Amino acid sequence: ETQNGKKRFIALPDRLGLSSRLSLYDARHQFVVGEPPSSDQMSFRPIILNNQVVGYLGLKPVLDKEDALSINFFSNQKRY
Repeated sequence: ETQNGKKRFIALPDRLGLSSRLSLYDARHQFVVGEPPSSDQMSFRPIILNNQVVGYLGLKPVLDKEDALSINFFSNQKRY
């Protein structure tokens, strides 16, 4: 749906805590945006366009036991 020629985005709940764990890097692994790196346990996935790596998506692991339990709880919830 558009409003005044602009797309409207619907905010979804962040049940996996991704907003505080994701970050974007350029093709040289230089930080671009998101949660700044603070751990060497970050896992990276390449972003590929036309068979060329143009960047990386970084994801910090869940380190806090309470966070892991919350994520597990929310991911198992069902909507009726």
